Amino acid sequence: MNVIKFSTLLVALLMTAFVSNDVQARDPLTVEKFVEYFDQIAFRNEYSSTRTPHFLRKWPGKEIKFKIGGLKKPAERFRSVIAKHSKSLSRYGAPKFVEIGGQVPGEDLIFMFARANSMKKAGRLLEKNETVLRDMAKGRCYFLTYHMPDGKLVKAMIVVNSELPDINIRHCLLEEMAQSLGLPNDSPYVSPSLFNDREERQDLSQIDKVLIRTLYDKRMKAGMPREEALQTAHKIISRLMGKASKK
Repeated sequence: MNVIKFSTLLVALLMTAFVSNDVQARDPLTVEKFVEYFDQIAFRNEYSSTRTPHFLRKWPGKEIKFKIGGLKKPAERFRSVIAKHSKSLSRYGAPKFVEIGGQVPGEDLIFMFARANSMKKAGRLLEKNETVLRDMAKGRCYFLTYHMPDGKLVKAMIVVNSELPDINIRHCLLEEMAQSLGLPNDSPYVSPSLFNDREERQDLSQIDKVLIRTLYDKRMKAGMPREEALQTAHKIISRLMGKASKK
């Protein structure tokens, strides 16, 4: 999709956000409100045992290479769901998720499907801090990300409880994939949104689309300090909403 078509599509979606019942948030969706949401999701963390850096984290390339592991049956059953979610996220600027073979080296992300009592064990493939794993494994699914000092994400894992109903797994996969992009927090104040644990969304809300598009705008650099990132986010969102208001 060329830049002009993508811009037109995003503007149309933003316009929809102001008239659709899907975005009846608590407050009007102003530029300031979007920036506040970006701050909540990009620079906070839902786990008290995990320290959140005050700089921007994001994947540096155009692709995120992944493998699917763990229990074979759920891994096969949800492969197409992962592909579908990948397309949804990439449509709004995120890197493309690309599956590679099990014997091919160089994966950036690993999806692990595990039973409820093995969630902590699955995470040990990457994480050695037992306190972190204990906090993470309390949920129905979780993600782990690792970044370089310059804010570039280099490795991630998504662990999914395969014993959940299919509808919950589909939601978990989309949520964890979105969070692994560099938007790690959940907040009850961001609504309607995938980043709100009170909502079991099966798709991206307009708020989610804007947050992802903002993070992966070329002006947002990995390692950018929080204050500078929020100022840049304000410029990006202002331009998008300015275009939308002229339509």
